[in-house]
Amino acid sequence: LKVGSGEGKSILLSAHMDTVDFLVPGRRIEVDGFIYRSSSGILGGDDRAGIAIVLEVLRQLKDSCLDGVIKVAFTREEEIGRVGSGQIPREWLQEVELAIVVDRKGSRDYGDWYKFCDPEVGRFFERMGERIGMGDWRAVAGGISDAMTFASYGIPSVNLSAGYYYPHTEQEYVDAAACYETVLLILEALEQSHKMPCVTVGNILIDRI
Repeated sequence: LKVGSGEGKSILLSAHMDTVDFLVPGRRIEVDGFIYRSSSGILGGDDRAGIAIVLEVLRQLKDSCLDGVIKVAFTREEEIGRVGSGQIPREWLQEVELAIVVDRKGSRDYGDWYKFCDPEVGRFFERMGERIGMGDWRAVAGGISDAMTFASYGIPSVNLSAGYYYPHTEQEYVDAAACYETVLLILEALEQSHKMPCVTVGNILIDRI
């Protein structure tokens, strides 16, 4: 998708389509304000929330000041080893200068397995949060996601919070307000992407605290 002149950065937006497979037949989605829960069993918000965020970003791009190219990858089988992201043709990703994956819990309890390599991209996203009045976005250590795949190809990659909590459990819920705040962060980062520093590759997760 070319936006503006298309001469700016080429950026990938990604989320995965699969969720764990023990959804309860006949369950209902219960809504309380901005909070979505399942009436029984897991909600399956991981990573449907990420897909919704990416789609909303695309919907709002027509009103943005972005000048560049947007690529979108909705991947499969992330839950069983990042299968889909690993099968994306490398040539399709060749020009991508930043991968924004939206597949992270809405809190800082995701683990400490993979740390970012260079803090500059994380600081860029923190600054974008500050620009739009959300100064509590932070680069933190995180875990397994499709961002690992893109980073392994040499693409600077971030994994943004998607507004879901307690994934894969019966306590799972999605905060739609948090989802929209991630939309705003991504839009600001896209518009200001020409200011993003050129850094070494890293697997970075951006979270609000």
